[in-house]
Formats: sequence, C-alpha cells, structure tokens
Amino acid sequence: MRSSIILVFLFIGFSVQVQAQTGFGIEGGIGMSSLRFAPSTYPILYTSASTGSIASGKLGALVDIPINQHIYFQTGLYGSVRGGERDFSYHTSDSFNESVHQVLTILYGDVPMSVVYKSGMQGKGRFIAGIGATFSYILFGKNKLSDHSVYNDTLTWA
Repeated sequence: MRSSIILVFLFIGFSVQVQAQTGFGIEGGIGMSSLRFAPSTYPILYTSASTGSIASGKLGALVDIPINQHIYFQTGLYGSVRGGERDFSYHTSDSFNESVHQVLTILYGDVPMSVVYKSGMQGKGRFIAGIGATFSYILFGKNKLSDHSVYNDTLTWA
C-alpha cells in the first residue's frame, strides 16, 4: 500500500508539464528531543523515574516540484538526530537497590513526501498548507548506560 502511494506521487510529480520551475534547497534545524518513559509497577517496583531532553537536529536537501500553479510535491533526504535521557531507580528486595542513568542518541535517515498548496505569488505573502508522510530508517545509534547498585549494603558500579 505504501509503495503504491509513493509511486503515484512520483508519477504525478514527474509526468505533469508546467511553466513553473522545480525548486531545490538545503534545510537544517536544531531542537530538543526526548523519549517517553512509563515505568511499570510489576514485577519491578520503581522508586523514582524521570526523563530529560537532548540536543537534536536535522540537515538535508529539499526538492519542490510544481504540479500546477498552486499545488506542489515536496520531497527530500535528511539526516536527523533524535533521542532522550532518563534516570530511574528501583529495588527488587530489601537487599538489592539499583540506580540507572541512560542517554540514547539515534541517527535517522528521513525521506519526507508531501503535497503542498501555496496561495498567491511568491514574495507577496501567502498561505501554505500541506499533508504528507515521512519515511524514516535508523542508520545507527549510541546508548550510554551507567548504573550503580547496592547489594547487602555494598556499592557496585557497572
């Protein structure tokens, strides 16, 4: 199903002849990224849990293909970094307690595809609205995990 939708967009984008020019550009951005962490209550009882954000961003190229005067097909290729940070602690018995700090960083390859409506003329102020999807693939990631535990009042580090 997804591949047939992509093929339809590509067919429309490359088969329609219009007077407008295809636009190309470089796009980048920075931001903050976080993960959702919902600790369970069984079989491990968490004594505390919190999440934090890490710096994230994207960099890539964009192609803007006109279908008619107001409708455009946009696609591109991006590399983006996302992830998050979390801290949690738990105990499984009175003699074993553990505290964990984790930072997860993931690099994605993204291919956004969207159909965009642009009113008016460029440079004159206009309304822009679009709909589409982004297909992402994990290229690689990095997981930093540090924990320390207390077993029978003896501190251990891992």
